[in-house]
Amino acid sequence: MKKLLENPVVQSVIAWIIATYLKLCYATTRWTYYGQEDMAEIWKKSAIAAFWHERVQVGHAVWPKTYPVSPTAILSSNSKSGNISVMINAHFGSHAIRGSSAKKSNPGKNKGGAAAFLEMMRWLKKGGHIAVTPDGPRGPARVMTEGTLKLAQAGGVPLIFFTAATKSQTRLKTWDRQILPFPFSKGVVMWRAFGEIPKDLDDEAFETMRKAAEDSLSELCDQADAAAAALK
Repeated sequence: MKKLLENPVVQSVIAWIIATYLKLCYATTRWTYYGQEDMAEIWKKSAIAAFWHERVQVGHAVWPKTYPVSPTAILSSNSKSGNISVMINAHFGSHAIRGSSAKKSNPGKNKGGAAAFLEMMRWLKKGGHIAVTPDGPRGPARVMTEGTLKLAQAGGVPLIFFTAATKSQTRLKTWDRQILPFPFSKGVVMWRAFGEIPKDLDDEAFETMRKAAEDSLSELCDQADAAAAALK
C-alpha cells in the first residue's frame, strides 16, 4: 500500500480529489471575515503567514480575495508523502518550496532545510509571501519552532497569523487532530498581525517572543473555533 501511495500517478489523482473536495467546501461555505482589512497594507509588501498544521485543509480558504496579493510560496515537506501536499497547493495556484528541519534524533540527515531557508529568503526579497506551518510536518502540535521567527527576523518582514474554522467539520485522528471541513456550512476566517522580529534579541528575549507568538496563534485558533460554533 505504501508503494502504491508513493506512485506519482496515484498521488496526482489523490491530490485532485482532495483539492476538488476542498474547493466545493470553500465555495459552498458562507464565510465571515475578521481582521482581513488590517492586512491590506501588510500584503503590499513581503510577509510570512503562519498557521497551525491542523488547519491545512482550510488554509486556502483564507487568502484575501478583495484586493491583489503578491505570489505566495508554501513551505512543504521534502518527503515523498509531501508530494501530495505540493500537488494540492498547485491546484490553488501556490508555488512550493520544499524542505524541512532535520530530526533531533538524527541531526545529520539532510532534509533540505538550509536550502529551503535560502530559497524562502530569495522569494521574500522578490516581494513574495511565504506561508508556513510552524509546528509541521511532524509536531508536536501547536508548538512553534524557532525557524519561522528566524526567517521573519532574517528577512526583516512582518509575521502574521491566520486561521479558519467551520461550523460543520470533523477532526481526523492524526498527530495534529487535523480539521476536515464539510460543504454547505458557515465558517470564519481570522487574521492577526504579530509584527516584525527584532534582529538584536538575545536568546532569552527570542524565546520569550517565540512563546508569545505560539500563544497568540493558538488563541486565534480557539477564537475561530468558538466563533464558528456560535454561528446561527
